[in-house]
Amino acid sequence: LDVTNKSSIQRCISEILKKESKIDILINNAGVGITGPLEEIPTSEIDKHFQTNVIGPILLAKEVLPSMRFNKNGVIINITSVAGQIATPFRSIYSGGKAALEIISETLAMEVRSFGIDVVSIAPGDVKTNISKRRFHSPVIEKSDYKLYAESLKKMNLGVNKGSDPEKIAKLVSSILLIRRPRIRYKVGSFIEKNGVILKEDLISLMGTKPNSSERKVLIEMLSNPGKTYSREEIGKISGISQERSIDVMITRLRQKIEINPKNPKYLQTIRGSGYVLWIE
Repeated sequence: LDVTNKSSIQRCISEILKKESKIDILINNAGVGITGPLEEIPTSEIDKHFQTNVIGPILLAKEVLPSMRFNKNGVIINITSVAGQIATPFRSIYSGGKAALEIISETLAMEVRSFGIDVVSIAPGDVKTNISKRRFHSPVIEKSDYKLYAESLKKMNLGVNKGSDPEKIAKLVSSILLIRRPRIRYKVGSFIEKNGVILKEDLISLMGTKPNSSERKVLIEMLSNPGKTYSREEIGKISGISQERSIDVMITRLRQKIEINPKNPKYLQTIRGSGYVLWIE
């Protein structure tokens, strides 16, 4: 089966229907990676990427839906990524494709629910697979203005090598298939696994004024849980700062460093009597 070839998809589904007379489950797991500054990624590679990661799953869904509708039963599971939920440098095309597949999944779920068909998206973080070997890397150009790309690329490959066991995703898929009405969206792994310190380091690297070590610890933790309120005591434990006044000063400095850079659409709020919360727009 070639998910980038409509004829191949049609032949595959037709053969299965001839043999089995129906299709109960479709899992769209095939996918490729792509990295690079948007400006420097060849348009031909962008086209190939969306053909595999977005158009392929759409064509497969279109082929199996008539059978599922006829039988008033079916499950479509699309494997997306947390990269489709948080913007990070040099992953624009990959993140864009995964975000597209996730919102398509949610919309399709609304359209076909009345036919007894469930559509689910699963968003893993880094998983130990060979995706980095099949990923298209935009070449690192020696005199490019995008100086951060080379270092970011090393971190991305390291993240995959330290990723979660693929069995986690397999077990989740198995459990979803046993649920009468599964949720539309699932995530796999701890929050740090799902978003990755690598992503946060890249976001921090875009800040005009670099945070010191205590500020960095706090920022990485709060980027892991945007919208969560942290008490002064919790911030103290994370930063290693014990005095309340010093914690307040540190938060004020960090807020200023975050908010002066328009490339970082975040703001750090002090909630009187409760603590501090980081919001990402």
